[in-house]
Amino acid sequence: MYDIGRDRWTQVASMKEKRSSHSCLTISTPSESKVLVCGGDYRTDCEIWTNGQWTNGPTVPSSEYGSRMINPSLNSQYAAFVVGGYESSSATN
Repeated sequence: MYDIGRDRWTQVASMKEKRSSHSCLTISTPSESKVLVCGGDYRTDCEIWTNGQWTNGPTVPSSEYGSRMINPSLNSQYAAFVVGGYESSSATN
């Protein structure tokens, strides 16, 4: 896992599922940080890295690959948004 603040890579446990072209995002609160990894080629599942381990996360509505995740505004009820990408060789929005 890459720590952008320290410019350092650290080896952590492997995710539960193999992925490619997935999207990811760090979700930080005052008490903890989590890494959310979603989708990828033909995948709709997500995994969350927290407390030194990977756990199952939510599912996304479609199997986008090459999408990006972005942080919502501070007062949003959502933790992240998945935007763009491809599904069955067609660009999505």
